[in-house]
Amino acid sequence: MNLWQSMPRLALRGVRNRICWLALGASLIAPAAVGAKEVNTEAPAIKQAQVVAGYLEKAWLGDRSVVFEAKLDTGANSSSIHVPDFKPVKRDGQEWITIDMTNKAGESFVQEVPVKRYVTIRRAGTAKVERPIVVLRMCVAGKTAESEFTLADRTGQSFQVLVGRKFLKGRILVDSGESYTGKDSCAGTEAKS
Repeated sequence: MNLWQSMPRLALRGVRNRICWLALGASLIAPAAVGAKEVNTEAPAIKQAQVVAGYLEKAWLGDRSVVFEAKLDTGANSSSIHVPDFKPVKRDGQEWITIDMTNKAGESFVQEVPVKRYVTIRRAGTAKVERPIVVLRMCVAGKTAESEFTLADRTGQSFQVLVGRKFLKGRILVDSGESYTGKDSCAGTEAKS
């Protein structure tokens, strides 16, 4: 006696129905799979205006006379620079801040800029902090643009400049496995935005 003969008649009908449905489903899927297009595993074409840079690059601020080590962070929306102490001053009814940064070579970048606005930063386990946002000209991997920067105390961080998505968008694709691919592409030349 085989399996089919040993099952009660009602259970047998249920099993046969399930088998029929499975066979029907397979017959519908198989032609679609045979006619399916092959999946393209190649990387999408890079837009002409974009360059590929590593997750660590050199960044020139202002007139490009001083270079800083920067981290290109696709997880950060905006850019940030290390300005631990700042004192806003009023000038013509607007707040201005003097940015004074020194790179690893001992070269200083000093620029006085207007405060565009303030942003409130909330992090778990810490008090709310208000930080000023300023606009600076920056060049990374041959791409120059004015960008918003949050002024922050980055003393415990490895890099004084953090480059966020607002600067990267449409200009730079980040290869997380590379670093310093842009070399000196901004030094002493007028880079394109």
